Amino acid sequence: LETLEPEERKKYVTVMVAAPSRQELPEYQWFATSLNSNIRKVNEKYKEDDYKQPIMNIGAIPYKDVVAYMKAADVVFVNPCSDGMNLAAKEVIMKAEEDKPCALIITRNAGIGQDPVIAANALLIDNPFDKKESVKKLIEAFEEVKKSRQEANNKVDNEEIITGLKAKNNNILEHVRENDINRWTLNFLTDLKKHKAN
Repeated sequence: LETLEPEERKKYVTVMVAAPSRQELPEYQWFATSLNSNIRKVNEKYKEDDYKQPIMNIGAIPYKDVVAYMKAADVVFVNPCSDGMNLAAKEVIMKAEEDKPCALIITRNAGIGQDPVIAANALLIDNPFDKKESVKKLIEAFEEVKKSRQEANNKVDNEEIITGLKAKNNNILEHVRENDINRWTLNFLTDLKKHKAN
């Protein structure tokens, strides 16, 4: 929120969607407590600004609600310390509205960050623990979105930025459609046979 001007803070809302797991682990309990504490501090700090408070959805969420969040997203921030494929990064671009491109931020530690096409069309974070780098990428993402909205309204200025953001989404869309589950399965089995042969 501190990356945005006061008026901008009224336009955006932070949404966290998560399915809880391993809640019995002390590390996860500490994280949940810390997260809730930080959100309370942010709400207290900006309460006079009439800003939109963060939405936390932790638990089983109906698919239609997840899709609604994806369609509404301006910026998607996938920043695990170490994780698997993070397919939500692909899903949210697939669900984005045609006239409402979505800026994608991912960390190299995410499985999705290892995909060269996805990485080339997203804002990349080298170190998920680097808060300054995360803030910098968030500012870049909001600038892309802001300029894309201006272009959508004016149809005159910032054409290069708009085209760039839309092009990024289109590149990811094309890549995902070409590399669907059938292609992934075929590649996996082919690699497995090569491994066995060696």
